[in-house]
Order: sequence, then C-alpha cells, then structure tokens
Amino acid sequence: MDVSFVIANTAEQFADGRMLFEEYAASLNFDLCFQGFSEELDNLNKQYQFPTGALIIVYTNNNPIAVVGIRQFELEKAELKRMYIIPEYRGQNLGNKLLDQAISIATELGYKQLLLDTLPEMKAAIKIYTHFGFTTTTAYRFNPFDTAIYMVRELFLENKN
Repeated sequence: MDVSFVIANTAEQFADGRMLFEEYAASLNFDLCFQGFSEELDNLNKQYQFPTGALIIVYTNNNPIAVVGIRQFELEKAELKRMYIIPEYRGQNLGNKLLDQAISIATELGYKQLLLDTLPEMKAAIKIYTHFGFTTTTAYRFNPFDTAIYMVRELFLENKN
C-alpha cells in the first residue's frame, strides 16, 4: 500500500483532518462535547499548526485514511489527540508510524512531555502507546468517565553532537 504522511497546512488538508476527526467521534459510543469538540473542529488550523502543534494526515491515492493531532497543553507539554485510522486500513502498522511521527514532531517543537487520555476499551491504542513508552499518570484534564486512562511520555531531543 502506497501511503504518504502529510502535515496539514492547507484549507483542504485541514478539511480532510476535520472529516477524519468527525468519523472518529462518530465511531465512539459517547459524545465528545465535554472536550469542546465542536469548537476544536472549528479551529483545527489554529490548534494543530506550527509552531505549537501539527495535524498529521495519512493519504493513499489522495484519500485521507488516518489522522493524529498534536497541540499545546502547557508551555512544555503537548497533547496527542484523536489518533484514528479508518477501519479498512487498520492492522497495517499505520498506528505505529503515525505515533512515531507525532512523537518526533512534538520533540522537534520543543515539548518535554506528550500527554494523552484514552479509555480502557481502546485496547489496540493502549497497546501502541505502551509500546512507545507512554506510562499511566494522574488526571491532567476533566473527563467525565471514571475509567479514563491518562498517559504521558517524556520527550528528549537527540544529542546531535
């Protein structure tokens, strides 16, 4: 499968990201309104754009098939949001490649930590996060679900000397 990873920087790419975020939200058995999801959708190009964030979209044959967002949470902390792969493209290592790129970009942007929240039923995602060095941490934001899992990964710039 021929895929390309693109960091959104055009209106069309942000529209593709919005479509994938909406598909992600529709796949859940709960509403993301507690996270201000509609406002997030309306401001993708502000929340997920350099120099404080990025929206990575995976394309095949010019069709968007996967997405992940990185946005600033605090000065030295970024948040990983909405990693999603459309169902027919799962199981092809895209999650690992997306997360690897997201970690690299968050590091390049100067963040020291990458945070995320997830739910226990997202077993495949949790497995990938753990494989990439994320560990559980205390709650860093409101989530109405008592079972929410909060994770963090320390980020280190490679010494290029």
